[in-house]
Amino acid sequence: MKLIFTHEHADFDAIASLAAAQLIYPDYIAARPIHVNRNVAVFLKEYRNEFPFQLIRQLPNEKAARILLVDTHRLFSQGFVGADTEISVVDHHLPGTSLSPDWDCRFEALGACTSILIRELRRREIKLRQEAANLLLLGIYEDTGNLTYGSTTVEDMRAATWLVEQGADLNVLQRYLRQPLTENQLVLADRCLASAETLRIAGEEIVLATADATDIHDEYSTVAHYLRDMMNPDAIFILLRTRVGLRMIGRATNDRINVGQVMKNFHGGGHARAAAGLIALDESETTDAKMAEVRERLVSILPAYVSPPLTVASIQSANPLTLQSGLTVQEASAIVQRYGYEGFPVVDQDGRLVGLLNRRQLDHARAFQLNKPISEIMDIGDYSVTADDMVETVREMMSLSGWGQIPVRDADGGKITGIVTRTDLIQALRGGLQCERRNYREKLAAALSPVARALIDAVSEIARQFRYPVYIVGGFVRDLLLGLPVKDFDIVIEGDAVAVARRLAGRYGGVIRSHPQFGTAKWEVGSLKPGAAPFSAGTNEGLPDSLDLISARTEFYDYPTALPTVERSSIKLDLHRRDFTINTLALRLDGEAFGDLLDFWGGMNDLTQRQIRTLHSLSFTDDPTRMIRAIRFEQRFAFTIEANTLERLRLSGSLLKQVSGQRIRHEFQLLFKESDPPACFARLEALGLLKNVHPDLHWTTQDTADYRRLVAFPFDSAWIEADAELPDFLASWGGLISWLGTERRTTIEALCDRFQFPARVAAAIRGLESLFSGFAAKLKSRRSEAVFFLEKVPFASLFCYDAMSDDAAIHAFLRDYLCGWRHRRPATDGAFLKKMGYPPGAWMREVLDRLRAARIDGEIERDEEEAALRMRLISELEREGALDRTERKGGTGERMVG
Repeated sequence: MKLIFTHEHADFDAIASLAAAQLIYPDYIAARPIHVNRNVAVFLKEYRNEFPFQLIRQLPNEKAARILLVDTHRLFSQGFVGADTEISVVDHHLPGTSLSPDWDCRFEALGACTSILIRELRRREIKLRQEAANLLLLGIYEDTGNLTYGSTTVEDMRAATWLVEQGADLNVLQRYLRQPLTENQLVLADRCLASAETLRIAGEEIVLATADATDIHDEYSTVAHYLRDMMNPDAIFILLRTRVGLRMIGRATNDRINVGQVMKNFHGGGHARAAAGLIALDESETTDAKMAEVRERLVSILPAYVSPPLTVASIQSANPLTLQSGLTVQEASAIVQRYGYEGFPVVDQDGRLVGLLNRRQLDHARAFQLNKPISEIMDIGDYSVTADDMVETVREMMSLSGWGQIPVRDADGGKITGIVTRTDLIQALRGGLQCERRNYREKLAAALSPVARALIDAVSEIARQFRYPVYIVGGFVRDLLLGLPVKDFDIVIEGDAVAVARRLAGRYGGVIRSHPQFGTAKWEVGSLKPGAAPFSAGTNEGLPDSLDLISARTEFYDYPTALPTVERSSIKLDLHRRDFTINTLALRLDGEAFGDLLDFWGGMNDLTQRQIRTLHSLSFTDDPTRMIRAIRFEQRFAFTIEANTLERLRLSGSLLKQVSGQRIRHEFQLLFKESDPPACFARLEALGLLKNVHPDLHWTTQDTADYRRLVAFPFDSAWIEADAELPDFLASWGGLISWLGTERRTTIEALCDRFQFPARVAAAIRGLESLFSGFAAKLKSRRSEAVFFLEKVPFASLFCYDAMSDDAAIHAFLRDYLCGWRHRRPATDGAFLKKMGYPPGAWMREVLDRLRAARIDGEIERDEEEAALRMRLISELEREGALDRTERKGGTGERMVG
């Protein structure tokens, strides 16, 4: 017997998961719990003949071979479990700590468990009847609050879309998701209202209510929904005295209060916005005393589960660009075109806010060829907020003013210090921005060597004198949070990094190399002595040669594929210029904020979801090489490219044609430094990106096999003796040489022109092509011909050819060439031939080559044999007229001292 179970007091997601699992595994029995929510009971009564559920009490009294738990990971019916019963779990709730290690568990943080199972239904191409599609859609909609809860994912939305395609009727949802209260439930609601008390915790309104429900036989969750909708608090908890113990039900209306986490303290669980728990009573405990104890404990722990409300300071962009009210439309248009923002605060000559100018107004003015002052076309007003205001205040201000951007002024109401856009607000309200403070002080400190920490502290101390925040950003933070080894790091300063660097050098020494136009400075610290400040630990172990200090900046692209123009900016905009959200994370390094995480663009969520996502739709247009980088990160971390990003990548591939060959070449070299370069290039090939770099550029399975042979081939002493620089050279270029050297000569010439390879690299690629196209034939001719052929080819080409070949004869000959044939020379040399008295000329090379060939081919062994062959060759040249005896001057005669 094989069974499918879910939890008691089942909601639509539980019953829908039962139905979906039974469709996937038709040989299992779907066991319906005894207690289901009232709206579920109404649905099942109406469709009782449509679903093959069996009540638990109707099951055979025997042990199950297999049990599948859906929408729960707690097994309530132990009577069906035998010693050999295999138990599996499919659930979207957070796993508990008491799970058996023998269970096969699958947890996914989706809005509804039904969504997990629908993925399998789709994979198996199982068609649904309309009734089944309706039930499964009810499961998703009820658990995701009609797809509005913060826990709702794209996967839930895809599942709902598929169900509608399968015939689900949205009109059915209205009939079952909003059931009126029964008379008993109305009585219970009144009791809760009579005892309700409102607490204010960290700016949130939380309602607590207690009631006696021992005489109420209907389910209680509908009452909690009813009270939540009626009172509209940020969260509500009702504590009920029932016949089986104390039942607590929690509901939240925003993501700042996680009632699911709260309920874990009371033997319960659930979602962030809907959860429940049951507290059993000991025989020695009185109900009233226990109720008071549980309520007191709930009040005491709530502050730990309430995130502080989001303030303007956490979502604003600092130091926004403002426009002077006297600027003309034409002058303002040039600024808007450069920076690309949608709205700009407008200030008068005294710096006071007088209005807001948006792009739409400028476009309208230009369409009518108006060039009047912007003060005549802007929205007039001085709507603003302060950094300490709640985000809700921004929403109200936007609604009141109609402005899409609200300036942020200092506490005195004068200077404009920041701006909040509609996009910032939307991301904050939907949870896209960091809503709570996350600090990684200990993790960061553990990753830094004592010397690195001393450097950072020194930078932070100097930056504090300027009142500049200091951050470590990008790949270092990403890898730290992924638990990977961290390497070099750059420091971003929200201010003048060059000024900080100069003061550092003035205090501690070292050399500063700065580029003020880019706001960057390199502090060369490798020469600082151990024990000298700031290295009080007395060691410079782990000290880098230099430390890069970078001013927070923003970038502008004058045209697609252009290199960026940079300007000083805020840390938020600095992070926005980066390629992918996972690289936009920053950790604060100064003062009490050391280790605080900045996550303006959803990078932490994408790390958790293990996906690569661009920050905006024109990211690949700004820099097409980001498409290659997306593949690099996807393969390195075993992530997936987010669906919209992947679609934009496919549509933008042709932009790679416009990128310089050197930039593409650099990205390819970085791919070859990854742990599995063939996987990267195979992915580029599958996405059609390589052909956009050059029409004849492809990656095949043979290229993969060739590369794997190359990296596995050993560098022994013969190769090192031949070229001591060969290992380093091939470490940088071997992948490209082995890949492109197998192409046709015409293709190679085009690719060398496209990529602008250094001369040595281009020669190695051409050499490898000549080996593949011509050496096999030379191997069948005289040995000397093969040797002379190889001598025209760079050692890098020979190594790649040796590694990539599977011909034993080629391996043997190359080994003999390296260790012997290339060193074999005749005793005769050019100096001797000159002493023979003939005029110098091409005949000398001809004679020397012939003598060397005879030595290599074994035609001669002794010097006497060489002398005889030499004179025979001279005589032949004289007979042919290539040498003239009459031009001979003196000479050494026939004898040569060997």
